[in-house]
Amino acid sequence: MAPSGADLIGMPDCGYPASGLDHSVIQRGDNYVKSTVRQIMDSTTWKTSKSSIVLAWDENDYSGSTGGPGSPVGQNGDVLGGGHAPMIVINSAAGPQKSTNRVSDHYTLLSTIEHMWHLGCLANTCSPETSGTFEELFRP
Repeated sequence: MAPSGADLIGMPDCGYPASGLDHSVIQRGDNYVKSTVRQIMDSTTWKTSKSSIVLAWDENDYSGSTGGPGSPVGQNGDVLGGGHAPMIVINSAAGPQKSTNRVSDHYTLLSTIEHMWHLGCLANTCSPETSGTFEELFRP
């Protein structure tokens, strides 16, 4: 957001500097996520049910990537999406830490949720190129 717009809404820390990246904005976002996750994990619902929190970052700048398994293709065959981006799943149920190195993307996450909740599939989650699901990350 432009500094003038950030000032206008009373959030001057959200204005990017003329030089580019402003780490105070990233820190502000990190603090928001930390606070929100803590509130969820302190709730009665979290403590008494099998729940999960998913933190999924958006794609990076697409450098060094040919897209994800379900990435749509645009004009001239350009892949729309991809790039390395982290995702963290936090489960309320006790169990061992798990990880996966399987290539996945937002469509894989959506496909996982659709499958676990017995829902139909949307858009690219139905495509054969989608890498399936990673339900194992949600189970104790």
